[in-house]
Amino acid sequence: MTGDQAPAAEQLLRVELRRMGVAMVLTVAGEVDMFTAPRLEAAVGRSLADAAVDVTVVDLTRVDFLDDAGLSALVTAHRAAERQDEPLRIVVDHNRPVVRPIQITGLERVLALYYDVAEALGEPHGSGG
Repeated sequence: MTGDQAPAAEQLLRVELRRMGVAMVLTVAGEVDMFTAPRLEAAVGRSLADAAVDVTVVDLTRVDFLDDAGLSALVTAHRAAERQDEPLRIVVDHNRPVVRPIQITGLERVLALYYDVAEALGEPHGSGG
């Protein structure tokens, strides 16, 4: 019950923040579950609180596991971004452990999903699309 039996949340989830112009990109790696979801929420909150950031991008392409607590964290982050009238863009690519729970819950109709960070940042692709 003290948490000594389980790995620390820092070992299960890594969140790296990097500024790209007026955007903040959060690269998330590992497991997003009831133990680690608060760290993801806090990182998004820090980005939303930064007055110099106009767009927050959450890159989930390195996430190995996403449970209901992780989905809840994404919805909470989405609502916080909406309240601040700031775009929150989620990058999922083909990552089945992330895409499948989002599809099952219907959150693809709520969250702004993208296939890569460049697309989420609105960077032009060679195909013009």
